[in-house]
Amino acid sequence: MSDIYHDLQFTQETTVSLEVVWQDSDAVPITSITSAQMQLKTNRTDSYAERLLALTTAAGGGIVLDAAAGKLTITITDEQTAALPAGVCFYDLILEQTGGAKYVILAGSVTVEQGVTTWQ
Repeated sequence: MSDIYHDLQFTQETTVSLEVVWQDSDAVPITSITSAQMQLKTNRTDSYAERLLALTTAAGGGIVLDAAAGKLTITITDEQTAALPAGVCFYDLILEQTGGAKYVILAGSVTVEQGVTTWQ
């Protein structure tokens, strides 16, 4: 896989929607992907218990896998971004293939900005 590192930036108390378009490869065809997970952590080495946010392909988990269209849609709600501290944290997005093999397809830092508008 080529360049998987992409830094993200968003504002607290806003909804974030990301669409990841998968270009089929011989190594990991999209139709063989069974699940995906994305986590945000303050430090890359933080434990699962220390995570800031965890998204999955489970129902209501924030990640929708559409193998037929070759894409994943990731949604972080305004309530979830409101709970994130302003500053820099880290993320990765991992796909699991039939048979259990896992692949990191996106990773990088996330800059969470404090919003100006206070929603009333």
